[in-house]
Amino acid sequence: MKPYHLIISGYSSFDHMLKLLSPAVVGKTSLIANSSCSTTFWGGCSVNIAVALSRLGLKVLPVLRVGDDFESSGFRNFLQNEGISLDAITHVRGETNPSAFMLQDPEGEHITTFYPGAMDEKYFSPYPDAWFENSQAALMTVASYKDNLEFLRKARKFDIPLFFGMKGDFSAFPPDILEEIFRESTILFMNRTESEQLVELMGLNSIEDVFSIGKAEVLIITLGSQGSRYIARDGSSDLVSAVKIENVVDTTGGGDGFISGFLYGYFTGLSYKECCQYGALVSSFVLEAEGCTTNLPDLDQLLKRKQERG
Repeated sequence: MKPYHLIISGYSSFDHMLKLLSPAVVGKTSLIANSSCSTTFWGGCSVNIAVALSRLGLKVLPVLRVGDDFESSGFRNFLQNEGISLDAITHVRGETNPSAFMLQDPEGEHITTFYPGAMDEKYFSPYPDAWFENSQAALMTVASYKDNLEFLRKARKFDIPLFFGMKGDFSAFPPDILEEIFRESTILFMNRTESEQLVELMGLNSIEDVFSIGKAEVLIITLGSQGSRYIARDGSSDLVSAVKIENVVDTTGGGDGFISGFLYGYFTGLSYKECCQYGALVSSFVLEAEGCTTNLPDLDQLLKRKQERG
């Protein structure tokens, strides 16, 4: 058996959350509401998912490039304490780790600014074969164009299942590579807007046409507070409710939490409906606290909430 359940691509990020009391306007000062504005939260799609799956008992291998602040920032200790392998992490000297500054306006809408740092594609170098030889499956999230191409090529070379979380980034996934990824992926995660964009971009009649052009086993469409829908190759489909939360603190990272819960269910042999239910459960933990990895559950916490919510 290969040692890693999943190899994961995607940007890491040192996240900073700024909640504004008034809209940001040129020439005016906007007051910040949260005292945690200077706190660094560890994040990025690949990190969020790696931490979530590791806490649930899966072995994961995130592919990351880090800067000179990898150790001094505490990021290295964080990953090690979470039991996450550092075997696919490379150091770019003279650079810093990627950083994101996320501004939330009074209506709860987000503006995200991002410095790619060591994850910039100018620092790209080919991936060792061993990373993929030792992995049962591969999850592609948002990374640079060169990284996406390499990740796709290696997953195909070693014939391991590819899962894809698009995140609506058409600069990382222009039409030529997007169609290639869709043909190769067995599980596709997207929200409703992304599914509509893809239908138009790829000239499909409906999102279900993806089954006729590639390897897809199942499409997962997240619907926010309405839950999620899975559509399987065999024609089965169902709407799965979201988990009700009394106090939503921060929605950032909720989608990554959903993917994590779904994949936990998938690797433990559950049905697509049960996988979606686990996705909703993990996501509910994320929404209850500031920061994408702050409140991720371990397996006992997840199962307890499952029992409480029926």
